[in-house]
Amino acid sequence: MTGGFPLAYLLDVPGVSRERQFAFGEDKLSVGALIFAIAVYFALTLLLVLGFSHRRAAAA
Repeated sequence: MTGGFPLAYLLDVPGVSRERQFAFGEDKLSVGALIFAIAVYFALTLLLVLGFSHRRAAAA
């Protein structure tokens, strides 16, 4: 089982933690994929904010 979108950054390790549940301390964390996912969400949020502010400025 994997968790994370757009890339899986948390991998469930059977036998180490409860199956079908994620825990940052017990399961395998892919730091590169986590950083990429954070960057994607930050970029999308920034684009939305800039788009709305540009639309509001053009309407005024």
